[in-house]
Amino acid sequence: MTELSKHGLCALMLLASLAIAGCAAKSKPKVDLAGVDTAQYEQDLAECEQIERSSRPRAGERILGGAAMSSAEKTDSDDVIELEDCLRDRGYSLLD
Repeated sequence: MTELSKHGLCALMLLASLAIAGCAAKSKPKVDLAGVDTAQYEQDLAECEQIERSSRPRAGERILGGAAMSSAEKTDSDDVIELEDCLRDRGYSLLD
């Protein structure tokens, strides 16, 4: 492996790590939990987060696809909306 390709691989791994860390830092949606079974909510939230993650391009795909993001790619705000919609579909009321 050449020195240049080692640096490129390290840079790619660093960017992927930062992308993953950014995703983990998202806050949970604000849900009205009055009268809600907390265990059921946590299960529903985990399932909705999994659905949202599975519809998102992987960090490497986004990086390798070029510097400019296409309009077809999802943004963080799209992810939040998708997560909130999933929770609403399961009967939860979201707070502002």
